[in-house]
Amino acid sequence: MPRIGREIEQDRGITRNVHCAECGYNLRTRPVVGRCPECGGQYDSRPLGMRGILQPRDIRIPFDNFFLGLLTLAAGLGIMYTVVVGRQHRALWAAIPLLIVGVMFLYLAVRQTAKRSRFRALIKRAEAESDE
Repeated sequence: MPRIGREIEQDRGITRNVHCAECGYNLRTRPVVGRCPECGGQYDSRPLGMRGILQPRDIRIPFDNFFLGLLTLAAGLGIMYTVVVGRQHRALWAAIPLLIVGVMFLYLAVRQTAKRSRFRALIKRAEAESDE
């Protein structure tokens, strides 16, 4: 695209409600490509770019992380049970990593759920402001 085309595109600004992927700030009226004034994260709202822009797929319920977390915790606890009850101390090497990974998956799931709730509230507030 020639230089003049990029300048026109920058001057036009964002005409719809799009939100920063880092902090949820509404980037409407901001330049099409730039940095978020709230957190400083880079964004590109051009249709082929869409980097740093909150996408609907980013606000999903993390069922996979919950499931994997519970599954690995159950496996780790099952191995720990055989170590304690059955005195199979050789199985201990497998239990500890499973417990750590299970806690990690659950942490990611809780974090993603909190992010989802925060962004949904931000989007509702932005939509209410744009309707007024």
